[in-house]
Amino acid sequence: MNKELVISAYQRDYNWINYINPDVKVTIYRKGPNKGPNEEILIEPNVGQDVHTFFYHIVKNYNNLADFTLVSQDFPFDHCSYYINVVNSNPIIWNELSKQHHGGYWVFSDGSALNGANTLKCYQDGLPHHTHTQPLGLDEVWNEFFETDNPAVYEFVPAGHFCVSKEQILNRSLDFYKKLVILLETRENCPYEIERLEPYIFNSDIKAKL
Repeated sequence: MNKELVISAYQRDYNWINYINPDVKVTIYRKGPNKGPNEEILIEPNVGQDVHTFFYHIVKNYNNLADFTLVSQDFPFDHCSYYINVVNSNPIIWNELSKQHHGGYWVFSDGSALNGANTLKCYQDGLPHHTHTQPLGLDEVWNEFFETDNPAVYEFVPAGHFCVSKEQILNRSLDFYKKLVILLETRENCPYEIERLEPYIFNSDIKAKL
């Protein structure tokens, strides 16, 4: 079993990777003006937030994925205080620690946004958890990608610190992820929408159009 940790870096220190086991490959993407060490991969322009970074990685490495890909912001601990343990663990532990899990997809959080719950639930406009002025359009994005009828209520874990297996990723075509990345680059609220749709993107029971 090989694992890769994909980090979306922007402003915060990620020295915590020194505590990641040496058998885990670490890939760091940089967004923003201050490029760090040479091994960082710069993404320009800075669009789509960390969600874009994670799916950008899938597109660029679709034919060369690790058995398990874990994703993280540059400082995950305000969303998931135990994330180092997650990265250094295995599917047995992930089953125990994850807030939402199906197939080869696990998502982790103990952040305050959950308020003690395992998941959040929202309507297609993002309410009651989306606080920005412009409402989301989850049904619209859903209908772009899926043939299966959309749910009346979307269930998700915020902040997107998840692990997904290569097998689970490859249940969707490369064209599916390319279209997703383009949408993240061009649709203003798409990062918030895809954050809520991630559990469905990595659920092979949901039939895709591409």
